Amino acid sequence: MFETIIVGNVDECRTEVEIADESGNRVAIVYEDSTGWQLEVLDGRIERASASFNALIENAKEVLSH
Repeated sequence: MFETIIVGNVDECRTEVEIADESGNRVAIVYEDSTGWQLEVLDGRIERASASFNALIENAKEVLSH
């Protein structure tokens, strides 16, 4: 199970969605920059192709779009 946290990254001047696992460890970051949507996977164990993880990414993009 994952949770999403919306944060302001002052160093990069952007708003991000951090995705954390059940232990609270950040596993990915979603943000938009001048080249489009970006996904930084911080934990190589995350299965990027899983339907639930992809749905979480799409939800993060939707939240940031507003």
